[in-house]
Amino acid sequence: MFQYALKLLYPNGRTFDYLYESERPLKVGHEFDAFGRTWQITGNVPPSRFSPVLVSEPEAFACRPLGESGLHRLR
Repeated sequence: MFQYALKLLYPNGRTFDYLYESERPLKVGHEFDAFGRTWQITGNVPPSRFSPVLVSEPEAFACRPLGESGLHRLR
């Protein structure tokens, strides 16, 4: 299992730090569903000086939403 520190960048300017677990390695361009949206990894994020990154720096990613997740429609 892989753990990644993600910074979710919402369209309204808010951000949310999220520790994401994945069965496969992630890289820039990958997509995933979380919090009712589909997100895409857009790049690496430098560690914040205000809060420590829980995983190594190369695994900290910035993510932007692509749209609503399709998961809720499957139920």
